[in-house]
Amino acid sequence: MYDMRFPGEDTTGLTLQQLRGREGTRILRLYTQHAARTGVPWTKREYKPGEAFAAGDDVNRLLSAANSALYGRCAALAWA
Repeated sequence: MYDMRFPGEDTTGLTLQQLRGREGTRILRLYTQHAARTGVPWTKREYKPGEAFAAGDDVNRLLSAANSALYGRCAALAWA
């Protein structure tokens, strides 16, 4: 999976923690690029345990809701 996300890079010697860190950096870069492209104000993705949805701003709540919907759709298709 990570080989597809980082084409042309050797990821075989990286730990799972290092791979997750690189994936986080990749996603942060994508969010920043798309925010600039669309003009949507965005500074960071924020998660607060216990109040994750209510704690975020509108953009983060929309990202969380879209992610949950996509996960549910994928799970329904995988388990069908």
